[in-house]
Amino acid sequence: MRAGSFQLEKNLKSGQHFHWREIPGEPGSFGVVNGGDAFFLRGEDLAGAAAEFFDLGAHYPSLEEFPELAPWRETAQWLRMLRQDPWETVVAFLLSSNNHMKRIQRSIWKLSENYGPLLAEAGGLALHGLPSPEVLAALDPSELRELGAGYRDKYLVGSAQIIASGALSLEELDQLSYDEAHRRLKELPGVGDKVADCILLFGYHKMEAFPVDVWVERVMREVYPREDFKNRKAIAAFGRERFGPYSGYFQQLLFTGRREMKG
Repeated sequence: MRAGSFQLEKNLKSGQHFHWREIPGEPGSFGVVNGGDAFFLRGEDLAGAAAEFFDLGAHYPSLEEFPELAPWRETAQWLRMLRQDPWETVVAFLLSSNNHMKRIQRSIWKLSENYGPLLAEAGGLALHGLPSPEVLAALDPSELRELGAGYRDKYLVGSAQIIASGALSLEELDQLSYDEAHRRLKELPGVGDKVADCILLFGYHKMEAFPVDVWVERVMREVYPREDFKNRKAIAAFGRERFGPYSGYFQQLLFTGRREMKG
């Protein structure tokens, strides 16, 4: 990463993470929650757990081998792959189905305020963690629907029940191969290929993952106009072949950069 290139606000708004809010009366300053960690960030000089969360010590691949990505060079200067708590990503990306960022963020905030533990408070902003799988598993889906989860309410409660029961261990997924972890995650209700890939990429830093949503499908078809892109699974397979062990980074680069270009 080029010195001085990190941009806090752009990374928070890059579609990887949703558990944050701007501190009231302090433009450009944010309260961020990641699992049991809560940060009040008032600048871009980060250290400790906050620096780890933004993966500031990592170096990502150059775009030199990918001339077709030249329009994404500016985004590549500041984009970081956030290292998130796995449970955060399960909840966030179950909520992401047919949804948009602001609504996902609002639902996560309400869920945490109503059922999660208070982690920190400053500047008029209280930061609550998500309710644990055990707490969420005991809720009636209708309670989540009232918080804006919509039809995803049953997916959240059902997944929490499986995880709380021990039938699926989020800790053990980290030790599995990408393919096996992907297969296991799809045992959760509401988790298909794209959501499983998002959880593995953002919650476990498994860079083999290449999530394909409507934005990524669109940009991949623009950059690589191939006749064999019959469906999103074919696009994801090509992405993993083209970008190799850093597929997930390039997927996020394409996604974030295209959204910036479109304004």
